[in-house]
Amino acid sequence: MINGKKKGASFERHIGKVLSEAFDIQFRPTPGSGAYVGGQNRGSFDRLDVNEILAGDLIAGDSDFPFCIECKAYGDDPKFHQIMQGSCKVFDEWIVQAETDADHINKLPVIIFKINRKGTYAAFHSNPNLPDMSTIMSYMSYHNWYVMPLDDALVFLKHWKLSA
Repeated sequence: MINGKKKGASFERHIGKVLSEAFDIQFRPTPGSGAYVGGQNRGSFDRLDVNEILAGDLIAGDSDFPFCIECKAYGDDPKFHQIMQGSCKVFDEWIVQAETDADHINKLPVIIFKINRKGTYAAFHSNPNLPDMSTIMSYMSYHNWYVMPLDDALVFLKHWKLSA
């Protein structure tokens, strides 16, 4: 039996490393205690507001980072084919959670999710400040959200952050 909490925490740590490399900013899972932002880690997170530490699944060591990151790891396809049909209850729940946390800290919501044996993807809400989507080869739109492979999203979001 797979422990879902451990799987989720492992995925968050993995994505934190991926984002740290992509954006050259230190990312850590949202803390359950002061361990992530206390002690020797204090210097890299001392510019953060307490609300930023409690929103989303990952926090960036730079308060100027414009995104609130929500991570989800699923073992099997939780009916994501329904996205193509315009209605996916699981994804809708993730969107509400991501938007609620992002609104709380005035950042843009991003959902990074993994489906075993399918891949890792990112989803973000459309925004008038988005760079040109024609640079992305594969994405789909779902209720004003764009969903694409994580590698494409990292390039796209990095460009978005730098142009903002």
